[in-house]
Amino acid sequence: MKKASLNKIACLAGLVAFGLAGPAGAASLEVRDFRSGAHYACVDLADDRFTLSFTHSVSLTPVDDLYTVLGPPGGPYRIRQVAEVFTTHGQGLPSMEGEPDALGYLYEKDRFVLRLDRPIEQLILRSDPRFGNRMESGGLRLDLTAWPYVPILIEPVENCS
Repeated sequence: MKKASLNKIACLAGLVAFGLAGPAGAASLEVRDFRSGAHYACVDLADDRFTLSFTHSVSLTPVDDLYTVLGPPGGPYRIRQVAEVFTTHGQGLPSMEGEPDALGYLYEKDRFVLRLDRPIEQLILRSDPRFGNRMESGGLRLDLTAWPYVPILIEPVENCS
């Protein structure tokens, strides 16, 4: 994993002020193949928050999905999406009032910020090298395109041991 600048998601600090993020204790995220259960990686979360970033397939603009891990130390842990940050509305991106689990829109530094309180039962995604899927937390970056075209499960766990 490489160090990464997280300036583009600085708005996450503001979301904590809205009461959307709550500490889980030193939770980690395990990354595995959804079908086979094969272990790919584990990431310790410095602050119980992480971002999934990618390039939107239609608008070809950056999208950042911001999440927090909630729960008492030792679990059980839950994932909540707290925001979606993007520059251009496009297919699959929120575009109207009343989006499910939405708390409101902000327009900040040339980007739309949809504040959310969205529970995530299972976080499953398919990475594609064309869209640069990655996970970031606490200055660390995990390239999710190392496992392209397979369903990837991202699941909170106590720790990476």
